Amino acid sequence: MPRALKDTASGSSRSGSPSTRPSQKPKIPLIRWDGEFSYRTTKLLDWCQENESACIKIFSDSTQEAKEAGRKKEVSSTSKSYYLQQAARAVFANDPNEQLRELSHTHAEEFVSRITRCIKELSKQYNNANKSLGQTAGRTYEELQNNPRT
Repeated sequence: MPRALKDTASGSSRSGSPSTRPSQKPKIPLIRWDGEFSYRTTKLLDWCQENESACIKIFSDSTQEAKEAGRKKEVSSTSKSYYLQQAARAVFANDPNEQLRELSHTHAEEFVSRITRCIKELSKQYNNANKSLGQTAGRTYEELQNNPRT
């Protein structure tokens, strides 16, 4: 007899109460960050600005960066996941999607990979923008066409 089925002779469940069973991971719906959903990206960036210390810990503070900024290196005894969960709660706290709002509060750990992917994509876009600015020094296409040596 399967464990989860009721034992008809005793009337009790063999697997224990539902609260003692391991909970299943919730299905997180697709999260969009661009276009009409860019407010989520804005909220993530706002959270990063408001929680500078957490962001330093998320992005692994280096001794050199700390020295250049005139501060001590910040080391965390807490995992990056903890801070990413805080970010998820902040980003989705007032989201129009009720399911995302609720799940980010009750299962924030399931949002860590989504927040991480968004940060990686933003970083990639930032690096590409810097790369293109570095090649043209911020000049327009017309300026480069008129005087390509400068």
